[in-house]
Amino acid sequence: MTTTNDYPVWRQRLSFILDFLIVFELIINTHSVYYFALDRDYYTLYVLTGLICLQLVVLPTVFAWEHLKKLLPVAVAWSAYIIIYAVVSGGDIKRLLAKFIILLVILFMYFYGHMVRGTIKQLFKHYIDVVFVIALISIFMWLTCSVLKWFPATSPFRIEWGADRRIWSFYGIYFHWQNDFFIHGMRFYRNIGIFTEAPMFSLHLCTALMFDLMINDHHTKFRWFRILWFCGTILTTFSITGYLFMMVLIVINLYATLIVRARSEDEATAKKAKKQLVLVTVLGLALAAVGFSLIADKLASRSGGSRTEDFRNGYKGWRDHVWFGAGFGDIEARLQYASWRRQHRSNTGFTNSPMAILCEGGIWFFMGYYLSFVYGLFASLHKRDWRAFICLCLMVFLFVTTTMEHTAYIISFIAFMMASGLTGGYRKDTPMICKKIQ
Repeated sequence: MTTTNDYPVWRQRLSFILDFLIVFELIINTHSVYYFALDRDYYTLYVLTGLICLQLVVLPTVFAWEHLKKLLPVAVAWSAYIIIYAVVSGGDIKRLLAKFIILLVILFMYFYGHMVRGTIKQLFKHYIDVVFVIALISIFMWLTCSVLKWFPATSPFRIEWGADRRIWSFYGIYFHWQNDFFIHGMRFYRNIGIFTEAPMFSLHLCTALMFDLMINDHHTKFRWFRILWFCGTILTTFSITGYLFMMVLIVINLYATLIVRARSEDEATAKKAKKQLVLVTVLGLALAAVGFSLIADKLASRSGGSRTEDFRNGYKGWRDHVWFGAGFGDIEARLQYASWRRQHRSNTGFTNSPMAILCEGGIWFFMGYYLSFVYGLFASLHKRDWRAFICLCLMVFLFVTTTMEHTAYIISFIAFMMASGLTGGYRKDTPMICKKIQ
């Protein structure tokens, strides 16, 4: 098997830097303000594509014939699947091909290369580190700029997010516009970091927290500080989805850890763990009550009403074009059923991924997402890897409650699952790729 050590040191160092930049660009291409900027084009998709191609050249593992003969049939089959959808359904063909053929295929090759070299864990580390740096900056800026108002905004910034929005930039590293949260009559800005709105920032924070808590087995004091920082930053987004995700993740992780200890051969350790399980059960029930209250309040709000209506409107739009949808990027199929209140709140916005995909792509396009999740869940169950299984279940939750259908985030997930399947991730005798980060 080819390893990174088979290449010169300068290639290894350059590869490490490129990986870091690629992960950063994957985050930027997932609902950041730079991706949706109107005043100028940051060419984020082009930069990401160029960096991945450069990485494939720096460490050309995938171009060896033994790997290329495995990759090409899968890449051709996927491309044919997307082209059939494009021909039958139409829509924004240029963007469809750029994202779901060019970007997805090179990401597929990129992840495959890391898997065969045994360096895939490095990407999880980079993701955790990048999101942590963004979280560090955002907390400082949120407190000093949005809450205490010590520093004024440096300039306005226009983005296309449900409408043409004018938001405020603070030195280009922090932004705010959502001031819809009240505590005792006081209005607060929600911490959106460098993203279009709080739930989009929460998406990355939740994912980084999940990787750090469920996959990272390198237990240091700094790691626990970082986990607490992620939790604190999620709180400042005032995102109900983020709150629910964080509570479920923490309780599940505590349960799983204590169950392992309760089965220890050391009687003292097992006895202590069983007592702690009772406490965690009480904590879980208390958090469930809090979660139920949060959901009830959310559904009663205008935002909750919009979310409920989006599922209903999406279903009606999909019903009109069941098999191939209305076309890639076509939002009219669902907007025709939207109430005036929904359109007034956001004339192009949407709040979940499954209905958006079904509306524009029907069952045909939706199967690419669906099978990726099914494969991942099947592979983790097949290996009895409960950590991977829980991560995938939580990702399904984020997929259902957050709009991410065209993002680099979900495209990376599909490409990752394709590479995992090709490298034997479904077999019992092959360790789950993301089982742990040392």
